Amino acid sequence: MPSMIEIMRKGADLVNNDEEFKAQMVELDGDIIFWRFEDDQPAVTTRLDKGVLVVEEGEHPGSQVGMKLKAKVLLDVIDNSLEAKMMYTFTELVKGDVERARHHVFALVPYIYGMQDYYDSDEGFRSMVVDKKRQLGG
Repeated sequence: MPSMIEIMRKGADLVNNDEEFKAQMVELDGDIIFWRFEDDQPAVTTRLDKGVLVVEEGEHPGSQVGMKLKAKVLLDVIDNSLEAKMMYTFTELVKGDVERARHHVFALVPYIYGMQDYYDSDEGFRSMVVDKKRQLGG
């Protein structure tokens, strides 16, 4: 079964190699967010580095924002069974303040939408998401 870090890395690989999404992220730099999944290990950090989304294992000490959530919430957003804007109602902020969190999380919108697009168009990525949801009972 794939882990969340594998799914998020695959999503980043797809988005980082897509011209449309690269154009949306070219101005973004320095946003660092960690995702602490209640039902999957390890924690995952997403970091925007000069328009490239980097996915790393663990909780980056320089993260401006830290979120705690169930992996299924992000998977539901990826397969569009949950609206992306609703994800945050199922998320606990564990680092950072709400106002700054909105700014940093907004930088991930192209990544989230990209993973949704690839869920529909890339069979390998879709299989990873479906398999993980099945493992989590969803």
